[in-house]
Amino acid sequence: MVTGNTVRLKASFYSFADELADPSDVVINIYAHINKKLIQTGTPVKESTGVYYYDYTIPDDVDGDLVFEFIGTLEDMPTVARQRIEKGWLQ
Repeated sequence: MVTGNTVRLKASFYSFADELADPSDVVINIYAHINKKLIQTGTPVKESTGVYYYDYTIPDDVDGDLVFEFIGTLEDMPTVARQRIEKGWLQ
């Protein structure tokens, strides 16, 4: 496993009208997949309307896959974009 590498995690948010839209209170959470333990929380960078990214450096103590989720509130409803980073990416 290659630790110390930085990956850019991205998410796009869409309104119910299927247009890119900015949620409020956007945060990113990163979890260890194996036990769903929260590893890190952060504030993503807005790239453009509805598009956010977060640069994450893989820590030395990661064992197995990771899961990241971008969370916010859009149109008065919670919204979550979640994806898995497979260990194969990290090797």
